[in-house]
Amino acid sequence: MVVKKIVPVLLTVMIGMLLSSPVFAGDVLYRMMHAGEVESLKADQDAFIVGQLIEKNNDQFLVTVYKVINGKLNSDTILVNGDFQYGLWRTGLTPQVGDYCVMSLKKSGAYYKQAWGIFKADSGDYKTLKLVTEYIKYPSIKGDMAAIEWYVNSGGTDKDFSFEGNTVFVSRPNGERIQIYPKQGTRVKLSTVNITTSQIKPENNTKNSDLKTITLAVAIAIVAGLVLVALKKKR
Repeated sequence: MVVKKIVPVLLTVMIGMLLSSPVFAGDVLYRMMHAGEVESLKADQDAFIVGQLIEKNNDQFLVTVYKVINGKLNSDTILVNGDFQYGLWRTGLTPQVGDYCVMSLKKSGAYYKQAWGIFKADSGDYKTLKLVTEYIKYPSIKGDMAAIEWYVNSGGTDKDFSFEGNTVFVSRPNGERIQIYPKQGTRVKLSTVNITTSQIKPENNTKNSDLKTITLAVAIAIVAGLVLVALKKKR
């Protein structure tokens, strides 16, 4: 009976470890915003842009590029693989011709493909555009989107963001620290995760993954041991 009670608990902990990664979102933001200046990050992203989906042929969109926020492109029109959904994760919100987008892109032969995310916007003016977030349920993800939106509106100059629970701040080059999410009077569920994009480097994410892998392996070994003990007792 004890084994039957302990095993589900351990399995729940293991699943939680796999699904919970407070560093993940911050690491993605860091990679998107710093790929143009950190050599090791260029392997995953060639450009971060504002553009518009002009037409679609087969599975590719023709995109007019309005602004390159970081990285480099050789043309004002590019082809982008159409196999993507808007957001940091697959959200079910699919692209349509005419959409304005903020796009993290990686070159793949004659076209580009999604790198870290493609986000629907309400216009092609990088200084004033707003990202579409009505479909997002979780405050933490809306906070990530607020950071991306601010970064784009700044033309790529403001990229030092900090997260205190679900509250997001930006530290500007002039020394200002501004709360950008939630706006005054907005209620969100509380969270205890505190991270900053300026502190989150890719190597930190690797260490975090290694630690989680080791801990998970230990948990699996414990569960396996308990199962073996239970089987022996039945015999």
